[in-house]
Amino acid sequence: MNRRVKFLSLFFVLGLLIASQHVSAQTDTHLSWQNHHKGTLNIHATPLLYELIEKKRLYDSFNAGYQGYRVQIFFESGNESKQNAYKAADKFMQLFPGIPAFISFKEPNYRIRVGNFREKLDADRLLSEVMRDFSSSFVIKEFISIFDEPYSSEMNPNGLYSNDTLSVIRDINIGTDSARYEF
Repeated sequence: MNRRVKFLSLFFVLGLLIASQHVSAQTDTHLSWQNHHKGTLNIHATPLLYELIEKKRLYDSFNAGYQGYRVQIFFESGNESKQNAYKAADKFMQLFPGIPAFISFKEPNYRIRVGNFREKLDADRLLSEVMRDFSSSFVIKEFISIFDEPYSSEMNPNGLYSNDTLSVIRDINIGTDSARYEF
């Protein structure tokens, strides 16, 4: 029994040595970063890692944004819902300047979502402040796009929109490529 354990241990150690040789043969990419105060960071990685990073960057350039949180402060349908949505947005902008508000229409409902938060805790903090004036508010998880156009009172000088859609044209520069998008 004792000889058998020794043989299996030796076999296991040899297997680890062979596996480490295989891994070190693939790590032909070396990055080094040096900070004179804190030392040097050396990264040894396979080319596959850098290929994955480039694929992720490409994916992110097409999906410009991130998964985050907003606080929904208004949701209504009916004959007066459009006017009520803009009134609520104006009230929010007066009470909480600097926090973006987004009005959207998904038939037959108007809704207002506010904020751009990466962490739910930050959205919860805003929710606790907003609940005093907008009692039906709640936190919602959604994709936060860099193309979302926040509401401003200048967009609605007469208190009403003449139509339900807003066309926004932006020039987007990603790396060396540029494009024009219309929403």
